[in-house]
Amino acid sequence: MIFQRRRMTYLSQTAVQRYLVNELLGVDGEFAYLARTRFDTAAGRGITWIEVLTELDRTNAPPFIDEWCAAIIAS
Repeated sequence: MIFQRRRMTYLSQTAVQRYLVNELLGVDGEFAYLARTRFDTAAGRGITWIEVLTELDRTNAPPFIDEWCAAIIAS
């Protein structure tokens, strides 16, 4: 593992992301995991593709994007 080779303490991906968002960028970030089905973990909440695509502003999106989103939402 790269952490061992470099003699570094292991950090999870979410720990690195939390540091980048909260500390480096100074944003109070809420972490969510994008998945097909909803689930919750101690590291953050789950959100589905349908939830994201339903809320996404597609006003000026090309027709193929709107069609793709509509197909996902309808499934």
